[in-house]
This record gives sequence, structure tokens and C-alpha cells, in this order.
Amino acid sequence: MSLLGKKSIGVFCALAMSALFSFGAFAHTISGKVRDVGINQEKDKISVTVDSAGDSSGTDGSVYIFEIKPYQNDLSGRSDYLAKGNIGANQKFSFPLHAGPGELRLYSAFVPAVKVGGRYEMIANRRYIENPEIVAENQEPAFKSRKKRTACRSQYLG
Repeated sequence: MSLLGKKSIGVFCALAMSALFSFGAFAHTISGKVRDVGINQEKDKISVTVDSAGDSSGTDGSVYIFEIKPYQNDLSGRSDYLAKGNIGANQKFSFPLHAGPGELRLYSAFVPAVKVGGRYEMIANRRYIENPEIVAENQEPAFKSRKKRTACRSQYLG
């Protein structure tokens, strides 16, 4: 009888450990893709288009857009999202280009995330602004020289 008791305790411990470490199976399986990040024609807002799909159990059912700097790898401790929307295809988000007085978001990347418990998890790779040149002061095309630059070269060949 004591052998049966030891086996049942072993089975119980194995089940308890597998249940303890398999909470990931109950978490979200949402994946996303940032399709477009651009500055609007009025040069005052950034628009982001996101596709997201999957099982949202374990989340609050929303997608959040975060600004992320080039040196940041995750959203640890962050709760300062820029926009919030629904999970789904072709979701459009918009927020100001200016982060503060004289501070543009030109060098930032943007990433979608979902809220799991009290923290945010990224569901896609970061994406940078695709048209930063729209806010440049000088909109003139770059000068292209039509001269051949062979004069200096022929000097050394002959």
C-alpha cells in the first residue's frame, strides 16, 4: 500500500508542476504587423496602421501603440501608450507628431502591444516613420552635377 501512495504523490507532483509551468498555454496568441507609419500632409500627426489577429484570452482585448526608442528592446515597466484600439485588420491609430515643445518623434519607432495582466507585451516588430522628409525645411531636390569627373583621373593615367 505504501508503494501506491508514493506513486500517487509522484503523479500529483508531476501534474502540479506541469500546471504551474504551462500558464503560457492559457495566454494570448495574438500576432500583429505594422503596415504603415507616416506623417500626415498637415505635418502635425503620425498615423499607424496595424493588422492583428489571434486569441485574445488573457488580455483586455485591445491593441496599444507605444513609442519606443532605438536603444529600447521591450516595454518593461511602461504604461505610457500613445493610442488604444481594437484587435483586428486594418486598424488605424493617430497621435501628435510633437512629443512636447520642440520635440519631434522623428527618430522613434512604434510598436503594437497587448495588455497581459498588469504589463504590456509587444506583438510585432518595431517600425520607423517612413516619410520623415515631409517635415524638412528645404524641399528642393538635391543638386546633381552633370559634369564628368575624369579630369583628375586622366592626370594620373598619362
